[in-house]
Order: sequence, then C-alpha cells, then structure tokens
Amino acid sequence: MKVLKGSEAWKFLTETESREIMLAIYRESVQPIIEEVKLRGDEGVIDQVRKYYGLDVKLSDLEVSKAEMDDALSKVGKDINLLEETAERIRSFYEKQIPENVIERWEDGSSYGIRWVPLERVGVHVPESGEYAYISNLFYTAIPAKVAGVNEVFLFTPPVGGRVNPYLLAAAKVAEVDRVFKIGGPIAVAVMAYGTATIPAVQKIFGSGDVFFMAAKQIVAPDVPVDFPSNPPEHVVVALHGADPEIVAWELIAQAEHGVDTLLLLIAHSEDLVDEVNRRLADLNSSEIVKEALRGAVALVLPVEEMEEAINVLSPSRVVIYGDGLNNANLVNVGQVLYNTPSPLADYAIGIPQRLPTSGYSRRRGGLTIYDFMKAVSVARLEENLRRKLAKVAERLAEMEGMKMHAEFLRKIGV
Repeated sequence: MKVLKGSEAWKFLTETESREIMLAIYRESVQPIIEEVKLRGDEGVIDQVRKYYGLDVKLSDLEVSKAEMDDALSKVGKDINLLEETAERIRSFYEKQIPENVIERWEDGSSYGIRWVPLERVGVHVPESGEYAYISNLFYTAIPAKVAGVNEVFLFTPPVGGRVNPYLLAAAKVAEVDRVFKIGGPIAVAVMAYGTATIPAVQKIFGSGDVFFMAAKQIVAPDVPVDFPSNPPEHVVVALHGADPEIVAWELIAQAEHGVDTLLLLIAHSEDLVDEVNRRLADLNSSEIVKEALRGAVALVLPVEEMEEAINVLSPSRVVIYGDGLNNANLVNVGQVLYNTPSPLADYAIGIPQRLPTSGYSRRRGGLTIYDFMKAVSVARLEENLRRKLAKVAERLAEMEGMKMHAEFLRKIGV
C-alpha cells in the first residue's frame, strides 16, 4: 500500500476529488444497444441477450417463472429464515422514514399542503457474476420501495448461464418483488426506460452495475429518472489512536473483494500504524482480485486535525473510523459514517442504507431512502374567506412580475 504524507497526501486528495466517472467512451458502445431495444422492443431485447450473453433464448425465457422460483426456494432451505429476519430488520428501519402529509388547515375549512405519493412502478438492477449474487443490493433497494408503497417492483439481473442464483431469487421473493427478468446491463436499462410489448416501462431506474450499465443510465436519464452513480465502490478507513491494526487491515481486505476499481484509502495519524497494517496485509492469503485491489490502495498520513477537511474534500461514499478522535467531527460530504463498526455489518445486517452514492455525489446527497421512491404532490382546497384574503396578495405579486392576465383573472372573478 503506497504511503503519502503532507503535501503529497493533499495533492492526492485534490486530484481524486474530481474523479467523476468519464463515461463518454462507454456511452458510444452502449448507445446502439439502447437504440435497438427502444426501436425493436421484444425482438431487440432477444437479439441483444443472444449477442451479449451467448444464450439461445426465446421471449418466454426472459422472465423467471413460478416453477423457477419454487425450485430456488427449495434449494435455499432453512436459509430462507435468515433472509426473512434480515428483510424484517430493514423493513422496520424504513417504516420509520414514512413521511406524514403536511396539511395546513384553516377555521373556515380551507386546507393546503403536500401529500406524499409512491411511484407506481420502479426497476431495480442487481449485477450478478459466477461468484457473486448481490442479495444485499436487492434488499436495500426493493424493500424500501415496497415500504414506500410502490405497487410494482421489477428486478433485472444478468442471465448467468441462463439462470438466476437461487439465493437472489429467494431474496426477491422475501422482498416482495413482483416480476424478475433475466436481463442485465445496458439491455436492462433500455427495457426499464422504454418498455416493450411484454415488459412495461418503469417510472424510475435503480441499481448498480459496471461502467457500461452506468453509461446506459446516463443515456436514458433525460427520458426517465435514475438514482445515482454507485460504482466503483469508495471505501475510506480512518485509523486513529487506539485503532487495532488487525481490524483496520481486515476492513481494507473485506472491501477489496469488490474488485480492482474500488477506491481503497487509509487515513492514519501515524506512519507506524500504517506500517503495522501493511505487515498484516502482506501476510494475506486470499484471491487475486483482493490482492490486486489492495496493491492499488493508498495510505495518507495526516494530523488528526486535518482529517475532517480531508474527508469532506474527498466526499467518499463511506467512511469507517477506528479509534478515538473524530467522534464530534462535522463529516458532511459522505454517504455513510461508521464508528468502530465493521463495514460488513452495514452491508448486510444493520438496516441503514447500503446503497450509497459514488463519484463525488456525496457532496449533494446521501444513501437511498424511502423518499427516493415517493413524490410530493401539492394540494389546496380554499373556501371563500381564505380566497379573498389571498387574492389581493396574489394580484399585486402578479402585477410585479408583469403577468397582467394573472392579475386580471383574479379581479374578474372577484375572489
């Protein structure tokens, strides 16, 4: 792990600050896929799935059947109980976020305000590979959608070998997903955005994926809302006085499992502590993916009093703090802060948002909440007394704006 100090550390931070993913080259590759699905619908989807996944499929093969779901549930066995327990913990947390309608009521019976309305249909993309089935990714998107009251939640995931991992299907059942499609990546984005004769378009697209998936979301964003960049992962570990080098090393090891694109950064108050962590990493016996990711990790040695600013400049998706010294820090440009809490607990079991923004988006928003699946609709029902009370105000403001017909309208009807 490369070690940087002083001005070199700050140079690294400022250079990394502007890391927003440059997806232009990937958009070029993805655009034809989007157009093919948009113009040819189901036929375009089948052709693209055959081309990119090497599968000889027909239309009926693209949606998971009840028989496939039942078979998956039988393979999961007693683990279904753990899935249900975890889902309930997540559900309970998000239920506490359900907003109340804000309605102002007057004595004459008038009322005005906003009411919260769930989206009707959303699409959730969950990446999958031969080794990984991102159950947590699904849970932390589909469950809050259902808690918000979304009527239909569609799951899209790549057809690895023509099938979906049984644990992911079981998780979809527990999360009350309505339909599951064996369609992934940019093809799925196009289907979600524009729909086909057999798969209706969604109102908003959620989910993670590779750079091609992210580029596809950028392309369709003018036509349908998307959530936020969430890949490559960003993981900052802060090691302070009292931090255990073994735990710090394992924190980096665990998140290195996401792959070589992961931003892995250690910020420590002491170079000796960094050396201790490096020694433990050197003894690692793990997969090549983890080892390669760790080779790209960087350690910054900074005084504790500079760490808050450093983190806010970097604006990572997640910060994990071990030891004492930043308990009262004003960390605002982050998606999530964990204090002496191993990150896998937040990935899987706590219930707080696990879907976090990357690419500097933590400067403008945090992780996924129930509000991402809802919209605020403003309403007003005014009786005569309040109408008259507000008419003169509205009339004069309309005149100030130069909107003469607005003002004339109010004068004509004599409200």
